[in-house]
Amino acid sequence: MASVDSWWAALSPTAKRTVAVGSIGTVLVVAIIALASVSPEVAKPSSKQAVIQHILTDSDPRSLGIDGISAQFA
Repeated sequence: MASVDSWWAALSPTAKRTVAVGSIGTVLVVAIIALASVSPEVAKPSSKQAVIQHILTDSDPRSLGIDGISAQFA
């Protein structure tokens, strides 16, 4: 441990700051990578729950929209 203390004491203030910032940065990067690798998988929708992207109807779309709404309130 004495060798680390003597090495640290021999460093200039700029070198000490560089070592400290580099060490903190390295620890943060390792922590981010570790947390990203252990995150749970996002659940994907099953094939039973198909997402409806387009709705095709045989009726007039205007009767379903504006006219249908006004007919409810008339």
